[in-house]
Amino acid sequence: ADYQALAEAFNSRLAGYFPFANLGAPDLDPQRWQQFNRDYGDQLAALSKKVNSLNGTRWIPVQTFLQQIEQARVSLNPIYVDNKGAPVRLQTRFRSRPHLRDGVEQIVQWTLDTPNTRIRYPNGGDELIWRGGESISLGLQWAELSALRPRRDPSQQDMTVQDTLAQFRSEGPWALLRLVRAHRELVNTAQARAELRFRVPLKLTDTDGPPEGTADVSAPQSADARVSFNFAVQADDSGQWQPWQLAGDFPQQAPIIW
Repeated sequence: ADYQALAEAFNSRLAGYFPFANLGAPDLDPQRWQQFNRDYGDQLAALSKKVNSLNGTRWIPVQTFLQQIEQARVSLNPIYVDNKGAPVRLQTRFRSRPHLRDGVEQIVQWTLDTPNTRIRYPNGGDELIWRGGESISLGLQWAELSALRPRRDPSQQDMTVQDTLAQFRSEGPWALLRLVRAHRELVNTAQARAELRFRVPLKLTDTDGPPEGTADVSAPQSADARVSFNFAVQADDSGQWQPWQLAGDFPQQAPIIW
């Protein structure tokens, strides 16, 4: 097992592409990931054992990197099988808080969409299937009679606003990972769970700016809509659903040791 070869392959093939880079980076071609996994995936256990036996603090970043790559394999391999997008099941909880006057209580409908499935709250199910390569979007609909309206936020590139509807949409081969990365509040890999927060600036009806400075000084300036997901993927052999342990972070650069 040759760590230097693995590190150079990672830095030349994967680094700089999402999910091995920040949200602004272009998407990694899933086939490129699959080829890297075929070339080096089976070597990771032996490499980790070898590196863990070496003395010196310079090997600590390498140990961390190899652990992150192994977790990336657990996260990414179930999404694409034989170059095709595989299903991920999302058990979803929309965190409506009708007892709080924070703007979220005036959302009358929450929707989560992929090209082939939709769930909504209230009264629209809680389980959605996303496949690798599909888009995914969250819609937040404020009441027509509400004094509040969502307001566009130029700093959130995945957000659009149309009258009473705010929508967050993610696309590309890793769309679900992009949605989680952009809005995560908590990712619990061991429990296959994520808590996401979607911040929506608000305005009063028939105004262009935030509620601040208007007659209704108590109006919230933004709403934090929270959604939680429990993830599951299908096992290769049995087809049974099993927890999908999505990594909270992916490595962005392999340490080079000379």
